[in-house]
Amino acid sequence: MKVNVEQLKADLKSEYLGAYFGGGFGAALVSYSDVENASTEKLLQMAESFGLGISDYIEDEGEMSI
Repeated sequence: MKVNVEQLKADLKSEYLGAYFGGGFGAALVSYSDVENASTEKLLQMAESFGLGISDYIEDEGEMSI
């Protein structure tokens, strides 16, 4: 299984900023900064907590990127 980590990080950062600016959730800024150093497993856990579809970030290893 290969995970598109860069897209996952970008989407998580967007979610955390939305939680901060839209909902006034101050702890979201701390989590925002944690995204860069998180393991792939931790990133997937963060995504699940936001309700993001994990399958959107899994790439088929046999699939070619253009």
